[in-house]
Amino acid sequence: MLCNRLTRTIGKNYYWENRIHLANKFFARNEKFMLAEILPHELAHQIHYNLYGLDSVQHACHGIEW
Repeated sequence: MLCNRLTRTIGKNYYWENRIHLANKFFARNEKFMLAEILPHELAHQIHYNLYGLDSVQHACHGIEW
């Protein structure tokens, strides 16, 4: 879902809603990058949450294991 409310973040995953928002202003500038890099990245966060649950959210950030 494209979102005009995201101004500093390229993409955001809302785990509990199974929803991903992509920043419209960034998408308009570089659609290919958003679809090739950002969307799969956010999908990976959602998949991790779906597989391992709420306790996994803190580990599914951008640490060493990510």
